[in-house]
Amino acid sequence: MSYIKRQYGRLQDYLLERKLQQNIVKRYPGDYESAKKIGLLFNATDQQQRQTVLSFAKALESKGKKVQLLAFYDDKKQQPNFTFKHFSQKELNFFRRPKGLFVNDFIAEPFDVLINLFLVEEPALEYISALSKAQLRVGPYTERTYCYDLMIDTTNRQDLPRFIEQIEFLLNKMNPAPHETTSA
Repeated sequence: MSYIKRQYGRLQDYLLERKLQQNIVKRYPGDYESAKKIGLLFNATDQQQRQTVLSFAKALESKGKKVQLLAFYDDKKQQPNFTFKHFSQKELNFFRRPKGLFVNDFIAEPFDVLINLFLVEEPALEYISALSKAQLRVGPYTERTYCYDLMIDTTNRQDLPRFIEQIEFLLNKMNPAPHETTSA
């Protein structure tokens, strides 16, 4: 990585850390089963991944959860016709930070759980996650630990369905509902 890119990255991290100091949110890793509002953040550029996320959202909704989607579409020229909220490179500022009404509303929404469904590092999506008012933020492993409360290791280059499976498995293991015990 060139010197200029490293310095640029450090400046981005510094500006985000300053913003995070003003953004105090009480985090609470509650029971996933009783979570009512779930935010899904993903990269909608790839059609197959987009369909996987939409299927996951439908599955969550069938369990009685309210799901809100926000997608990043990595194309400046083509404006997609999605039925869900999204932003593109046009809505990124000089520091590749997303801006706009959809992004601001998503960040301010107090989700019970925010799930980031992207397998490669995407600074614009990490930025949204870091500033999110969600009680629990879940995403892929990154060295930017301030972005998530629970990180899933994706070094084995797994696919998105497997990543979703791991997220659900771990979330279901966290704070399980109390079990009835019997005395012998």
